[in-house]
Order: sequence, then structure tokens, then C-alpha cells
Amino acid sequence: MDLYTTAMASEVLGITPAAVRRLVDNGRLQATKMAGTLLFEPASIHRLQRCSRAPGRIWSPRTAWAALEILHNHQTELIDQPRRSRLTRQLRSMEAAELHRLARNHSHVRRFSAGPRIRSSLADILTPTGVSSIVQDTVADRFGLAGVLEEDRLEGYWAGSLESLLDRIPIAGDEAGGVLVRFVDSPDLISGAVGSDAVIALDLMDSDDIRERWAGRDTLQKIIDND
Repeated sequence: MDLYTTAMASEVLGITPAAVRRLVDNGRLQATKMAGTLLFEPASIHRLQRCSRAPGRIWSPRTAWAALEILHNHQTELIDQPRRSRLTRQLRSMEAAELHRLARNHSHVRRFSAGPRIRSSLADILTPTGVSSIVQDTVADRFGLAGVLEEDRLEGYWAGSLESLLDRIPIAGDEAGGVLVRFVDSPDLISGAVGSDAVIALDLMDSDDIRERWAGRDTLQKIIDND
């Protein structure tokens, strides 16, 4: 598949070339530089496009995780009581797609390429979510996704920086790679909700596979409606 130039990426995203370069600088978009030119995997541009269609302020990571904790167990200590009450009321009438948009800062996502040995080492230190959670038959059945997991994919959380992960396991960044690592700054943010169906569903909504995206959306909507 042909790579996108900065101009092509800016046209798809509806932003200026300078804004595209800022996305690269702040880590929200990965690029390959060849002969001084930034090139992008089309899949990465369309993933970002799906998350950026609606305007409006995005939640902070702490608020996003507070919302996920509320959906998981009806309580959270990540925010104070007045904000907790407002957020609980807001969630009751929210669509899954809107929650996905507002909570997109709950993690900083990077993609990598890795062979079986490195994937196995990563699986030992990452907290599974998304596609790695549906490897469990009971979880896959709840999401209607039994038998869809591809062995060369891995998705999980790392509480720390990119550098701290690379110090443990050297892996190559690759926007088309099958390893997706979700970085969060602090373990306390994820401890109350990670591994819950709400978090798995939210993360599945980032999948390139339409069946997985829909399964994540439908499950998250059921959680919201039943909360």
C-alpha cells in the first residue's frame, strides 16, 4: 500500500500540513522520514480521523479513567465528589461513540513490530486489553468475538514512558505493526478499571477490524445504558 505524504494526510484529516507535523511532534501520529519527507501509513491517518470527527474539548486522562471506573463499579476516587456527580449524570445519557471521543486521552498509543519471542516477553509485562483480552474464551463470548483473534497481534497497557519500556524490551516502532502499547503516566489511573469490560470495549473501538470496533461499541453502549 502506498504511503501518504504530509499533504495527503492533511487533506484526509481536514487540517493544515503544519498541524499534521505538530501531531508527529507531540507523539499522536507516527511517521517515517525518507529523504527529508514525512510519510504515513494510511491506516494510522484513518484511525486518527475516526477519533477526530467531532469538535469539542477532550477529557483529561484522569477524568477519562474516572468515567471508566464509574462504569465499572459505580464509584471512583480519581476526582472529587462534585465532579464525580456531574460525570455520573453525564454518562447516563451518553452514546458510546461520544464516550470514545471524549476519553481518547486515556492512553497514549504506540504501535510496534515484534516477532513471537518479543511478543511473548511483552505479554509478560503488559496488562492486556482490547484484542489481547478476547484471547480468553469467556471474554470473547461476552463480546461476540470468539475465534477472531490473530496470533500476531498484542495489545496492553504500560504504566510509564516509552523509554522505560524500551529499556526493558527493545522493539521497533511501526505504524503498521501488530503490537499496540497503551502508555499511561501513572499506575493509579488504571488500577481501578483496567481489565474491565468497559475498558476492553473502549479499546476495541480503536481496532482496524470493523467487527471488533462494532463489538466494542455495542458492548460499551450496553454498559452505559445499564449503569
